[in-house]
Amino acid sequence: IPAVVRERLPVIGRWPLWSQQRVRDALGLVGSPVALLVSVYTGVLLSATSISIWRNLALPALFCFSSMATGFAAGLLLALLFSPGKRQEIIAGPFRWLQGSYRVLLPAYLLAILVYVLLFFIPGMRQEEVLPLITGWNGLVWWLGVVGVGIVLPMVLVLERAKAGLSRVIVVLGALLAGGFLLRLVLVFTGQEHVIATAYRLTYMP
Repeated sequence: IPAVVRERLPVIGRWPLWSQQRVRDALGLVGSPVALLVSVYTGVLLSATSISIWRNLALPALFCFSSMATGFAAGLLLALLFSPGKRQEIIAGPFRWLQGSYRVLLPAYLLAILVYVLLFFIPGMRQEEVLPLITGWNGLVWWLGVVGVGIVLPMVLVLERAKAGLSRVIVVLGALLAGGFLLRLVLVFTGQEHVIATAYRLTYMP
């Protein structure tokens, strides 16, 4: 997190050890596998349930790519908001590196979403189980919000070779965060709708 944000943390935020590069490197090495596990565990837990819309082999990868994309975006957005005097430096440095990373990460993220949907259409699967997610109002949020705003828009912007300005950076980071939020919202709500519908049928079964 940005130093100006870290310093506001009670007690630990002002510890002098944070300025030591070897400490930061060690924390990065330890934190990387932990962050990876945190990013994927939600998808693993949901895919292990009996809810058909969640029981999908691609869900852990989908949540992993989404967490990576939104995590990077949130960190950089905090740096821009709390370090207004260093915005151009942040855009020229960390964002430029992140822009190159997103050129690989976002296509992989989009591929994971497409694989997630297509797995419901392989022989032996019940295609009607995924229809509540990709059609109607949920489908509008899925295709326009999650895929369009959350992946395609930032991917197009980071693929452009033009020099990034502050407004473009904000749009990219904001779109990624909005798409990640909508992804979890529509997936969780669609799964809960399935649970409620099943409970209703069992309750009123003649």
